[in-house]
Amino acid sequence: MKKIISPLLKYGIPVALSVLLVWFFYKNMDMEAIKQSLREDVNFWWFVPVIVVSIFSHVFRACRWR
Repeated sequence: MKKIISPLLKYGIPVALSVLLVWFFYKNMDMEAIKQSLREDVNFWWFVPVIVVSIFSHVFRACRWR
């Protein structure tokens, strides 16, 4: 029985809490306005350097801990 409850407490409760909080904060927002804002105002090219830096960070950490 403990093998069933332990993963539930370890993973299920944080996931359920996260879903609940996301729903709570976004329930009164207009999703179409958010989508439109993302399409028009966000420069997605900024994600490229972020992803590159993240990959290098993980590679350097892996090399350091090797």
